[in-house]
Amino acid sequence: SAALVRLKSLLSKFKPEVIHLHSSNPSIWYHRFIGDIPTVVTVHAPPSFYAVPQSMLETLWHDAAAITCVSEATRQAACPTSDSKSCVVHNGLRSPPPFATSMKADITPPAILCLGRLVPEKGFDIAIRAFSIMLRTHPSAVLHLAGTGPARRDLETLADELLPVQNYQFHGPIEPDQVPALIAQSSFVFMPSTWAEPFGLVAVQTGQVGRPIVASHIGGLPEIVQNGVTGLLVPPGDVKALAAAGNRLLDQAELCRSLGTAAQAHVNRCFSLSACASAYDEVYAQIDRS
Repeated sequence: SAALVRLKSLLSKFKPEVIHLHSSNPSIWYHRFIGDIPTVVTVHAPPSFYAVPQSMLETLWHDAAAITCVSEATRQAACPTSDSKSCVVHNGLRSPPPFATSMKADITPPAILCLGRLVPEKGFDIAIRAFSIMLRTHPSAVLHLAGTGPARRDLETLADELLPVQNYQFHGPIEPDQVPALIAQSSFVFMPSTWAEPFGLVAVQTGQVGRPIVASHIGGLPEIVQNGVTGLLVPPGDVKALAAAGNRLLDQAELCRSLGTAAQAHVNRCFSLSACASAYDEVYAQIDRS
């Protein structure tokens, strides 16, 4: 194909020492034609997530000089735990604009945010049900749902049934550069996923702005959210537990602030772009290029 011809030409001119592939990228189809250049493969999700034959992924990972996974949860799902060439390199994000991290933490009326794709596995229906319980003790609170996806109509119907119209708002699609400000306008963030999130970028974005998150104890989320330190973790699908955790943060303003402060320090230390780049640099340095 034309793409393969261009790839071979580029490799001939550039002469890379290492090629880094991402297993969610079409580049996985070309790895067999690269030759003897060492390959690093980053796994972004368990094998069942990819719309490619399992045999192709297994061959890709078998031939790789090193395999990195975005979380330990993903590594355990994708690679044998005894595989010495696999390791975890958590994703990193660039720092948000300074204005976002300087906004006040006390939001009146209280605002709770759900942010992400509007699909069933994100558990936003659980957030709506939990929020309906929270309104019994916090009647002025507002639930904000930001994002787009096929579940929006069902979520709007559920919200219409359970919540007063003044207590919720659907924001639609949000541009990436608008995310920090939206989080900064929230008291905290709900992330009630019911599927094993391979990583959880929203959890990192929330911490960057100094807000705590109430998330499901599933997938890679516990690797980002330190329960009781930077946020709160609840069993996935547990409406009452989610509501109780949300009420706890609204009832204890100082706890909410302290968790947010700790979350900001934690993600800036562990999930920055520089931390991510340094980890990959170590992976590259250990590859045998002989």
